[in-house]
Amino acid sequence: MEEPEMAPVIDQETTEMVSGHGHILIGGTGRTGTTLLVQILAHLTFDTGYSKDEALRQVDSLSRAGLERSLSDENLPHVIKSPWLADEIAEALERGTRIEAAIIPVRNLFDAAESRRHVNRQAESLGKDPLTHPGTIWKTVVPSEQEKILAEQFYKFLEPLVANNIPLIFLSFPRFTKDPEYFYERLRPLFERHGIPRDKVLEVHAELVDPALITEFSEPGKIPFDQEVSIRHPSSASSDGGDGGASTPGAMETYLSPVSFWVPNFFEASEWIEHVPFAFWLIEAHQPRTLVELGTHGGCSYFSFCQAVKTIGLATRCYAVDHWMGDKHAGFYGEEFFERVRDYNQQYYAAFSRLVRSDFDEAVAHFSDASIDLLHIDGRHFYEDVKHDFETWLPKLSDRAIVLFHDTNVRERNFGVFQFWEELQADFPNFEFLHGHGLGVLGYGSALPQKIRTFLGATADAGLAADVRKHYGRLGSSLKADIIQRQKYAQVTAKLKEQERLAEELKQQAGEAKELNEYAEDLRTLSAKVASLQAQLPTASNEQEPRARELNWHMGELATLRHHVASLETKLSNVYASRSWRMTAPLRAVAQGFKWILGNRRSSE
Repeated sequence: MEEPEMAPVIDQETTEMVSGHGHILIGGTGRTGTTLLVQILAHLTFDTGYSKDEALRQVDSLSRAGLERSLSDENLPHVIKSPWLADEIAEALERGTRIEAAIIPVRNLFDAAESRRHVNRQAESLGKDPLTHPGTIWKTVVPSEQEKILAEQFYKFLEPLVANNIPLIFLSFPRFTKDPEYFYERLRPLFERHGIPRDKVLEVHAELVDPALITEFSEPGKIPFDQEVSIRHPSSASSDGGDGGASTPGAMETYLSPVSFWVPNFFEASEWIEHVPFAFWLIEAHQPRTLVELGTHGGCSYFSFCQAVKTIGLATRCYAVDHWMGDKHAGFYGEEFFERVRDYNQQYYAAFSRLVRSDFDEAVAHFSDASIDLLHIDGRHFYEDVKHDFETWLPKLSDRAIVLFHDTNVRERNFGVFQFWEELQADFPNFEFLHGHGLGVLGYGSALPQKIRTFLGATADAGLAADVRKHYGRLGSSLKADIIQRQKYAQVTAKLKEQERLAEELKQQAGEAKELNEYAEDLRTLSAKVASLQAQLPTASNEQEPRARELNWHMGELATLRHHVASLETKLSNVYASRSWRMTAPLRAVAQGFKWILGNRRSSE
């Protein structure tokens, strides 16, 4: 019976969304065509962070995997694909990251797991590191556990999306690679929302998709895959000259767990990034009641502890002690450095984490004796400083206490951590990682959990200790490589922004130049008119000369008349003011009266 067509699960309230109103996520179990989806969307002009050529080139040739982004990256593209979305989605939604929809390809769980085991075997056969190679077994070193891990991660990814009403679009894999009409119909709401026509979708699908590349696997139970696909680590190969003491994959379960494969939410360019996988494992295995870090700097180690506490759901109280001014070894920095750490802590971990801004010696008085289960010492690295910090805080350590010392493998710039560490090793159970500048794990307490005692006991077995270091070294180097990629991406993004700024400046300058050219043209036009008028001026002057002489003559006559009138007015004023004029006033009045009488008589006759 043919499978009925079903409309994508799209929330009606979100159907008016357009590009830029949130990210499109691509996730699930992996090994379900997620990289292919990014390539298709890149060729359909969606912002995936990759050009069409990059989407084709930046893919591993063995596993055909790649094109991944982290939700914690800055300047995220519109489309984000990552196997780590399950670890990042809840916190991303908490900090307000907007999601337009999630595309989730789904295949048979066994096939998804077996595909990873298949790539794992291929990587090993080519001498590649299966633990860090793309597309291999994930979050475990035990191949038979892969289905369980994938199922857990799938649920972990879905739950926050459903809780936040994020539209979900499920795609059947490998069906969507073989049926372009099905592919279009399932994603049609997104294509229509973004103005991508059906013909274009089908054209790109035909161009990029090759179903023949999909590997088919046997049904569960037909082969004893627990035996057939067991991972063979290079450390256990006879070519290494081992004496049989190297661990088997199953033995690594004691020293690794799924949390060891988490991706940190807080990334910082720090050597401590290489110890974050162990920090996750340590918090899960130890479950400290009180954690204190001396020397937090930018927060790489401290926020990895906090992430594990929050994600696992522990009741641990966390304290970061630092004056956040820097020192000779870490370098000196400004107030903005502390503000960045403070703001991140306030946003994500304020419920159980507190920053103590003071010297280590001042802070110690504020902690009760025998109260600290996990102490991380990472302050000044001179021998005397490290010894002083340890001895000062010693009374505060509980019977479950573990003490971490960073930089145990640094032997330059007068670092003295390694010297003090060597002194402590003889007296306490311990384990030392050599990568990431070295990290010493000291079992100080007498009542350590069994998992921790077993872990520290690996030191006595040289082969086992080497395997533990190798696994965590690989995980750490993977994160360090991620940091380098993030830095390169940030640099490229900064350069692109600078180019955009310069382009905008050039555009403005071009506009100003155009405006200046228009002014110049107007000026040339006016100059020509002025020149023309100046040329006409002599002729106009000749024509107006007779009229000007006549006008000047009249003006002269007018001036003469005005002078004469003024002279007469002066004389008349003098007469009115004279004594004789005042004395004859009665006579003039009588004479005026006679004139009036005579005038009336004439009128009556």
